[in-house]
Amino acid sequence: IQVESIILKTFLLAYLIFYFLFREIHQIVAFKKNVSWTTRLKEYFSSLWNWIDVLMILFGLISILLDVIGGPGNNSMVVINVSIIKIFYSIFLFFAWTRLLEFARGFTTTSFLIRLLAKVTTDMSGFLLVLFYMLFGFAFLGKTYNLFLFN
Repeated sequence: IQVESIILKTFLLAYLIFYFLFREIHQIVAFKKNVSWTTRLKEYFSSLWNWIDVLMILFGLISILLDVIGGPGNNSMVVINVSIIKIFYSIFLFFAWTRLLEFARGFTTTSFLIRLLAKVTTDMSGFLLVLFYMLFGFAFLGKTYNLFLFN
């Protein structure tokens, strides 16, 4: 049962990634037909949402590749830690959910809330930077303390 669920998960994720990949390729090709490719790519990568799309596709392809090459249930010589595969899947899903926020901007009831969330996040960026810095600092301190205490 585990092998079938891994195959099903990989095929569903591959379908989702290739859908977004072809969608982004179509967006680049159909952008402006009368300008050069470098101008098209500059215009394409000037938007934050396009960067999110590219990163989502990249992390999705990496997670599929890691899962197929050395995931659990594979009889290959390469063994990849399951937590590394889960990290790439999690990053992919984070970008996919942020992409759904972009789709929700099209509705009148949610567009205001999405803009409000973006504005509050940008206004809180300094505080969030200090918060995550302290959080990771205490996490590494606790990890170092556990290493010295229990070894």
